[in-house]
Amino acid sequence: MSYPSPHETLSTADTAAFQDGRNSSSQKRASFFQDNPARELVPKDPSVHPPLSIASFLGKKLRWITLGGQYNWTDKVYPSEIPPQFPADIASLLRKIFPETKPEAAIVNLYSPGDTLSVHRDVSEECDTGLISISFGCDGLFMVGHLDGAGCEIIRLRSGDAVYMSGQASKIAHCWTVQPNIDIYAQPSFTFFKSAIVYTKRLTLLHLPDRSLHLPKSALEPGSSHVKQVLKAAYQACLPKGLQNGLLDMPIQLSPSSSFHSVWTLFPSSFADDYDQLRPHCKCVSAPLPTDSIFHPNQKYAHHYGIEQVKYAYVEEGVERLDYYVRGGYHPVKIGDEFQEGRYVIAHKLGFGRSATTWLAEDKVIKKLLITLKISTTESVERTHEEQILLRLTKSRSVLPGEAIIQTLLDSFTFSGPNGTHRCLATGAARVSIHVAKDIAYHRLLQLEAARAIASQLILALQFVHAQGVVHGDLHAGNILLHLPPNIRSITREQLYINVGRPDEEPVVRADGLPLDNRIPLKVVFPVLLGLGSDEIKLADSSILLTDFGEAFDSQRTQRFTAHAPVPLSPPESRFADEPLSFPSDIWTLGCVIWDLFGSSPPFETFPGSQDDIIVEHVETFGKLPDQWWSKWETRGSWFDEEGHKNVKESLRQYYGNTSRSWTQRFAEINISRQSKKLETFDPEEEKSFHDMMRSMLVLEPSERASIDDVVRCEWMQRWGLPEFQRMQSALRD
Repeated sequence: MSYPSPHETLSTADTAAFQDGRNSSSQKRASFFQDNPARELVPKDPSVHPPLSIASFLGKKLRWITLGGQYNWTDKVYPSEIPPQFPADIASLLRKIFPETKPEAAIVNLYSPGDTLSVHRDVSEECDTGLISISFGCDGLFMVGHLDGAGCEIIRLRSGDAVYMSGQASKIAHCWTVQPNIDIYAQPSFTFFKSAIVYTKRLTLLHLPDRSLHLPKSALEPGSSHVKQVLKAAYQACLPKGLQNGLLDMPIQLSPSSSFHSVWTLFPSSFADDYDQLRPHCKCVSAPLPTDSIFHPNQKYAHHYGIEQVKYAYVEEGVERLDYYVRGGYHPVKIGDEFQEGRYVIAHKLGFGRSATTWLAEDKVIKKLLITLKISTTESVERTHEEQILLRLTKSRSVLPGEAIIQTLLDSFTFSGPNGTHRCLATGAARVSIHVAKDIAYHRLLQLEAARAIASQLILALQFVHAQGVVHGDLHAGNILLHLPPNIRSITREQLYINVGRPDEEPVVRADGLPLDNRIPLKVVFPVLLGLGSDEIKLADSSILLTDFGEAFDSQRTQRFTAHAPVPLSPPESRFADEPLSFPSDIWTLGCVIWDLFGSSPPFETFPGSQDDIIVEHVETFGKLPDQWWSKWETRGSWFDEEGHKNVKESLRQYYGNTSRSWTQRFAEINISRQSKKLETFDPEEEKSFHDMMRSMLVLEPSERASIDDVVRCEWMQRWGLPEFQRMQSALRD
């Protein structure tokens, strides 16, 4: 929902949810901040929204206004009708600063002290146009993550400052908060890397005229060859000398006494007079900023507004984060809740993720049918894409056998709750994932026949997905679910409780002792375990579903440069390549998952498992990275010399031991782990065929990997995988 300003301030869109409470078109106001605090905005639909005063609009919660194109945040599309006109004055400003842009749509966020625009990625729209952010008012902090996900930049923005993010930078995580009154450098030190320097431009319109830089127009163009030189000049002109050395060549670390670092490139001060009215004529008051509450590296909410940092008493591990029960976050669900006019009744919890909670529900229309309800967070980017992808796959007329292995979308609907409007997807119910099955098993291994059947189904499922032009983007064992057994698939809730027990719940208690609000459930529910340990899975239990298409995308319509699979499974090109990800990235991840099905772990796995750790494993296994990637790996010298040979200090080698493992050693560990648990192993003939299949999939260069059709046609699939799949189907019929 968008909250407009009064008409006179910023050309409020007609489609917004509120309108001015009185006829004041003849009165021109200089800014939001000079308006009458008592004046009310009247909701267009009073049954949905209460009146909102200017004081509440500016001071209580983070509010925002939509300008120009009225983006539909529920469906993640722009409506087909002609949008309201984009404000001419703001469009003029943007064109003067960034002449290569065409202003068509914008959001104006209004911050009160302590408000935060939490970490998010601007991936709602299927386009790659640059994103411009201009700051007015109080000082604030703009935080932008590195492309490799290993760190972040923190930039202090003053009124009039502009940040332009284009190319890969337009898709990386970033956030914003009002300037704190504490020194963040009193917290653990931050290391600043050059990645964001290369991909972001910072322009100051209103400040420091004595530090103006006269730059050629070409320096402002996205991708310009002048950008790096301009930034270097800006650093030399604007930063204390003690901070200049090494900024463009190597990481530096700021001491606790250092100030924020910035890039200042000024534009003519004539802009200041026109836009000074947008600055607040009041004292800037800022609240303390606990940095851990602002930057959650794994958070995926898009535009998650107004986070309130409420602390809760300790709850055992195995449940979702309680601080995600906020505006824009999870919907509070309790056992027995009804959805879709009473059709679906919540029976048990199945699990949770960063963008949704998943529940087992009884379908009251189709008696004795259990279904899965995936209830997305209000601001979840993934929900709309996943629904579109599932509909596309469901409507396919393909004759490929993998179609039956894809989870089917049965129903979808939207509902409103205390944390916003949520999208819910109903799919067929399933057992635990292969990941959970391995975790609860004694030795994390599968019987050989079960591993063959599951691997072959996964290959067939991905063949079907790729044939529809879709890249899954998030293959891992947690997204491979076992089918429910027949005795549970079609039963009532009470019969379900007889089989698996009633839900395990624990009360939620605020740490400050205050009562809970309606944004969070009174009790947290632990997921039910519907399944077997991997060591108990027989051939007849091996039927699977490939699920979770929240990260899936059409490679012809969407460019994606960052993989969202777990780091140990992510392809190397997601960190280094300039080309967007496509089908080969799925092939790499598929190879890692299949390897894990037969062994006790994926081929590349370290602790703590950072991106650098995994790249080290890649180099140990395959040798030096391709030259175009090698030069981009800035920290390579910590492990290797320029020839790709291990460069470990003797003291570290003595402490850690020489843990380098070749491809041959890693592959041999599959049979070794099975032998140690007295499980069936590959015979020499199958071992060679399986090895050849793995080697064709796990190739550094994406263009040299096998296609999914190549994998289906390979010897291992034809002689071992598909025959086991057919035997599994016969066992299910029996």
